[in-house]
Amino acid sequence: MRGPQYGTTGKEIEEMTDQTNTEQYERMAQLYMKEKRYPEAIAVYRQLIRMKPDMDSFVLCLAWALKDNGEIEEAVEQFEKLFRKELARKVFTGFAYDELVRLFRETRQYDRLVDVCERAVAVQKKDVHLRHTLGDAYLRAGRHAEALAIFEALAAEEPDMSVFHASVGGALIAAGRFDEAEASYRRAIENDFPGKEGMFLNKMGHAYMLAGAYGRAESAFRRAAAASGEEPIYRCDLGDALVMLGRVEEAFQAYGEAVGVNPDFEGTYYFRLGNRLMKENRAPEAAEAFRRAGAADPANAFYTLSLAEALSACGRTGEAQAILETLRTPAGEP
Repeated sequence: MRGPQYGTTGKEIEEMTDQTNTEQYERMAQLYMKEKRYPEAIAVYRQLIRMKPDMDSFVLCLAWALKDNGEIEEAVEQFEKLFRKELARKVFTGFAYDELVRLFRETRQYDRLVDVCERAVAVQKKDVHLRHTLGDAYLRAGRHAEALAIFEALAAEEPDMSVFHASVGGALIAAGRFDEAEASYRRAIENDFPGKEGMFLNKMGHAYMLAGAYGRAESAFRRAAAASGEEPIYRCDLGDALVMLGRVEEAFQAYGEAVGVNPDFEGTYYFRLGNRLMKENRAPEAAEAFRRAGAADPANAFYTLSLAEALSACGRTGEAQAILETLRTPAGEP
């Protein structure tokens, strides 16, 4: 029977009301997420899922809210629900897969990363992107031989793809086969567009850093900086390698060259150097780096706090306390 006023059935009215409620709840959840009120957002998304259990987008949003709220394991559980659905479909969308890969990389859960990647490749055997990500997962998990096998197979199938040759080089470095790695990076450079030499040399430098081969890293970063004179980050990377080699004065020079290329980021660069020095228990030198960062950007309280921490770490507590007092006292007050 039609309604007397609107010409709609009772079921249609119920569906319209349900749709309105869903939209209201969804707007409420989005607002909570925007305001970083994650527990409230989680509660609303749970209600939305009860109302619309077939809406995968609500499950995905719930997983994001759980992750942002620090409830990692339950976030994984929700992503897994969606990932299992993705594996069963003919067309692999990979939304939940991408989130799980990102999450396990961030939390350094490399065994779980490998498991997710292996399951994806098992159902999408020809997908080169998925296979490459699996190779990266093996590399992060310390399974160098398996990573190398995947990257070599990809490079053989797609010999013009520079990224695959570079990945072979990275796996060879992890395995300690440095000369072979250099040859793979050269192939990557030769195959790619002109002007990419610095990028691949920098990648090689990072692979050497991870392997603890700091002398080779220094050489790679120097070559990268020479090939790409406009790229300041390569000079910062060089400075990091020099810190690891104990050549701190040269590290400051390398960072100074980065500042010369991009003066607007002087504070950022010296702050990065200070953090690197602190990690290597070189608090006196770190204090100098933080002092330079603060001089470049006096309004940045993080630089000032880091300087105080470095001074305290090297026994200069009086100076550290005086610096902290300047933060507690508002500008213009005695």
